[in-house]
Amino acid sequence: MIGVMREVNLAGVDLNLLPALEALIRLRNVTRAGEAVGLSQPAMSRALARLRALLGDPILVKTPGGLAPTARAAALAPQLAASLDRIGAVLRPQLFDAEALDRTFHIAAADVLSVLLGPPLLASLRSLAPRAKLRFVGFGGDVRERI
Repeated sequence: MIGVMREVNLAGVDLNLLPALEALIRLRNVTRAGEAVGLSQPAMSRALARLRALLGDPILVKTPGGLAPTARAAALAPQLAASLDRIGAVLRPQLFDAEALDRTFHIAAADVLSVLLGPPLLASLRSLAPRAKLRFVGFGGDVRERI
């Protein structure tokens, strides 16, 4: 018998269930899976019930050795783990790499400040961001025209 394909409307899916599903499949224990994702055992049991309804699959079944993932759950595990990693990468802040910074900073300052602050500021910039440049422009007129 050929299974019926149904579209899943992601807007109607609680995506918080995905880390719960991953933990349930990986740990094969409702209590430990709940602890792993910060849910109480009753809350994880409710999440499991919701996942079973969403997927149309029991996800975990009792065996003599404890709970075991169904064939569908086992097949989902690698995709699920990879998807959660990718989502995490999207949400993690990007690290700032000063050494790769390649731009010019324009500083409008009086001549005396350029002379006093320029050398130490440039030395610091060269050690932290060797490809970055400083350009001092004096006051007077529209500074933006000279940048």
